[in-house]
Amino acid sequence: MRTNHGSSVSNVTAKTAARFAFAAGISLLLSRAIFAGAVFHGANVPQGTIMVHSFDDNGHFAYSVWILSGADMGNMGNDLSVNFLPATSNQGALSQNLSVPGYHHVKYAGLETEIAATCRTAHCRFTISSGSSFSVSLRPSNASFTQPDQFTVRCTTSFAGGHPVCLIYKFKQAIQSRSGSTVQIQTSGQTSIEMKVSESLFDFPHAEQSLAAEDPGWDFDLIRTGAQNQWNAAFGRLAVEGTDAVKNEFYANLFLVLAHENVMSETDGSYKYSPSGTWDKTQWVNGTAAGYTHYGNVSGWDIWRSWNQLMGFVYTDRANDMAQSLVVDGTHQADHRLPIWTVWTRETSVMASCGLAGPNMVANFHAFGATGFAGKSQAFALMLRDTTEYLNRYGGGSANGSNVVESAASLFCIAQYAARTGDTAVYRRVMKMAGRWENYYNASGIAGGGGCEDPLSIYSWMIPWNMAGLIQKMGGATAAEASMDAVQETSMGNEPEMHLPFVYNWIGKPWKTQKAVHDMHLDGSDDLGALSSWKVWCMMGIYPAIYAIPGFTIHAPAVTKATITFGKGAGRKLCIIGQNASTANYYVQSVTLNGSPWTSTWLPISALTLDSNTLAINCGSQPSTWGSRPQDAPPSFDENSAPTALVMAVPQKQSIARMALNVRAGHSLDIAIANAGPHEIRMYGANGSMVWSMRGVGERRYSISRSFLSADFYIVKAVTGQGRMARVIAMPR
Repeated sequence: MRTNHGSSVSNVTAKTAARFAFAAGISLLLSRAIFAGAVFHGANVPQGTIMVHSFDDNGHFAYSVWILSGADMGNMGNDLSVNFLPATSNQGALSQNLSVPGYHHVKYAGLETEIAATCRTAHCRFTISSGSSFSVSLRPSNASFTQPDQFTVRCTTSFAGGHPVCLIYKFKQAIQSRSGSTVQIQTSGQTSIEMKVSESLFDFPHAEQSLAAEDPGWDFDLIRTGAQNQWNAAFGRLAVEGTDAVKNEFYANLFLVLAHENVMSETDGSYKYSPSGTWDKTQWVNGTAAGYTHYGNVSGWDIWRSWNQLMGFVYTDRANDMAQSLVVDGTHQADHRLPIWTVWTRETSVMASCGLAGPNMVANFHAFGATGFAGKSQAFALMLRDTTEYLNRYGGGSANGSNVVESAASLFCIAQYAARTGDTAVYRRVMKMAGRWENYYNASGIAGGGGCEDPLSIYSWMIPWNMAGLIQKMGGATAAEASMDAVQETSMGNEPEMHLPFVYNWIGKPWKTQKAVHDMHLDGSDDLGALSSWKVWCMMGIYPAIYAIPGFTIHAPAVTKATITFGKGAGRKLCIIGQNASTANYYVQSVTLNGSPWTSTWLPISALTLDSNTLAINCGSQPSTWGSRPQDAPPSFDENSAPTALVMAVPQKQSIARMALNVRAGHSLDIAIANAGPHEIRMYGANGSMVWSMRGVGERRYSISRSFLSADFYIVKAVTGQGRMARVIAMPR
């Protein structure tokens, strides 16, 4: 959603924080830009339930316990009503307001506030001057309070459209007195006061369970270290090198990416959902029994173009749980539709008039690696329920222009999901539906009225899966280039604009993409990490420009090195080397993949065949001809395109390559190998045992019958002689 992003991500200051192994010497000091949607500034763990956000309250900092970071959504923590305000009798001027991942520190003369967090609790340490009094105002709106003992205050309030929530405030020191929501603490000459906060959507016993499980004692430094270790692990999957300014900007954006989605499960695995979209009819489910963690706070329309791909590729285990959460929430909803935009687990239908984002999110999770969630079949059924709605949104000749392209994009995502899960009949049917966008285009772009938060001049380019067809509709490459030049900006303000800089790669002018990405700055609401995810991709030199297609366009990185750990568990590696990359050297001169020249501006994930892959991007200060040939453009897909096959290359310097694939029950599988001498194809089940193998020589095609395939997940390995760049294609049918 478009508003001023401010300098909350790009304007950061380097501090010393050697404890962060991911980027020694770097910490985050996010500026305090408050706009329609406040950017998170405080203490949390990656995608934790509680996010303690600091904000100015008449010259003093108060702390809310929830927020939707960078979104104009007043029905959760963004109104900052669920907060607390510490105070002392001897409080002076502000001298520090610092956030590093997992720790927040505000210092006034006479009052120092430190906050650390676990997933479901917050731990505060207040340092006061000797002899001073200390109090905390607990200020949730429409709240009722009880005090079960001399150390605890319980609060019942509501948020997110009226849902009740239970809060526990537990103090290390005894409560001296309480007047309504203001708690006076017995300092007895002490200068260090501690308070813990826990919440539950269920009841106070669940809130107590969170404290017992995550913060049972009074060791603030232990909680702080634990939070920082969680951030180290999360940041460690994207380890970058470069100048301090570049690293700081990168991790500031990644910090915001990982603020959401948020864990909705209680410590026992239970969570609440709202089938009617209101909290008056809530039900609960035990998620632990289903074997996953339930997530919520899903800004679907904003995140499906970039954020979901980053989670699926890098944070695959989390993405599997997020995809499963979408499926479960969809099955619980009265209309049995994948969620569009949820606050906690309640569907708000925000942005529903712009597009139904549920299928897009699941398809992108799946395409970029999150294939391990249990509800793949249920997801497919929920997607198909939406196809009629998408066709209705095409409308007649006066259709809303943004609805045309949003609907076409969703149908394309559904088609790709169908192909990857083995239903080629649905793939072909839905691809024809997706192709109807052409009926609404002319040389000037999309016809019809209306646009959703962006003009039709922007929406006209939102067909990245068939850019070749779009360029033809726009009058050819020369006319398309002139049109793109006219709409290209130096600010990234809204999600439909994300793919614009990369269009030049299809036109044969990749140096224009490289300059556009280099010149671009963020200038819009971050929308729960959506724009920040775009920045993270771009700074590494790759971007998932085609929805639900596992691959990236290539441009010059801002970092000198990015080591990406991708896939499930320990994963595999992609090391991107920005040779000579700098603020002056942002034009690509040449590229190699695992030591071999790479001339295409498109890098399919299937080309990453090794356990550790290296993409070396040589950068310079002047444009080059790299990637400018027609065959170097990224792919385009139309209704005549074959289902997207899983392709892998066996590099010349290796002899083994592998890929994972899903085969839908009742379907068969073709495996083809080209440019190979003597070879062996092996297929392994999910448990690692070999279930099929075949040897051959030269170009061969092997068919595996549907009666043989009893599961839906396999690993295919190709073993060849060294010295050939063999190519293997797996095609479910």
